[in-house]
Order: sequence, then structure tokens, then C-alpha cells
Amino acid sequence: EPWVEATQQTNAQTLLRGVITIRAGLHSNCVRFLPPLNISDAELDEALDVVDAAIAAVPGVLCS
Repeated sequence: EPWVEATQQTNAQTLLRGVITIRAGLHSNCVRFLPPLNISDAELDEALDVVDAAIAAVPGVLCS
């Protein structure tokens, strides 16, 4: 079952934390971000940490 509200909340949380993500997928229930090709490993790790924290901040979403 698509959960569009969780995707919207995740995108809002990532934006508040400085990473721009967008909705994607047939039901707009996927999170997409497009880093530049020359992103460093450290920058990518930082961005993924932000995405992880944003997902964790959405009520009702379980993440490992």
C-alpha cells in the first residue's frame, strides 16, 4: 500500500536538514536524491546519514 504522506514528511525532514530529496515512483511513494557525480565519499556518507535521520523522524516508519 503506497504511503505518500510518509514520503512527503521524509522529503520535508531532509530539506530541514540540508539535503534536497524529491518524490518519485508510480505512486509518488519513493524518495529520490541526485548527488553530483563528483561527490566525495565523506559527503555521500553525510547525506545518507541525513536521509536516515529524516526517515527515523517520520512517525510510524520503522527503520533499521
